[in-house]
Amino acid sequence: MIFNDVIYGSTSCEMVQVNENEISARLGAVIEHNSDLVNQYIAIFNENVVYRYAYVKLPFKYENGNCYIDDIEIQSAALSRVLNDANYVYLLAVTTGIGIDKLISKMSIQNTVGSYYIDGIASASIESYIDHVNDILCNGLNVTKRFSPGYSDFPIEFQDYLLNRLSAKETLGIMLSDDHLMIPTKSITAVIGIK
Repeated sequence: MIFNDVIYGSTSCEMVQVNENEISARLGAVIEHNSDLVNQYIAIFNENVVYRYAYVKLPFKYENGNCYIDDIEIQSAALSRVLNDANYVYLLAVTTGIGIDKLISKMSIQNTVGSYYIDGIASASIESYIDHVNDILCNGLNVTKRFSPGYSDFPIEFQDYLLNRLSAKETLGIMLSDDHLMIPTKSITAVIGIK
């Protein structure tokens, strides 16, 4: 679907292959000894997840050591290094939806172990999901690696612009806290350069 010039939609959980190594890394040794329990919580996670994505393609320029996305100046040496050959960028956001936050919160009261499992599965899942969307979006293009606000010297405050530009509240249900953290918490934003 299109909202203004933002393309957004959802993806069924069957389309997202969650990396088992990522789940293992999030849950530690627990996964090796309790694979049946992990699978049980993966099923619960899948019943509550709503994978959503939104992206927009914008012009990019690099001048005098600064990046300009859609004429918005960003002072970040790290972002400049990543994007300096790009002509355009994708602004991208993905989320597992607010239902996962609610499930983790509810389980933290009723079932602490379940909360731990769901949190780890959700963290692994959102990483796998952004990889999935990235692969589809960038297929056949010469692109840079993803770079997210808050990483290195890329100001976290850029989240405000990025999410506003994606109409993320309307398209994804993502809002920002006062300290620029996303709600739902299992959400990721990124900038990808297109050469």
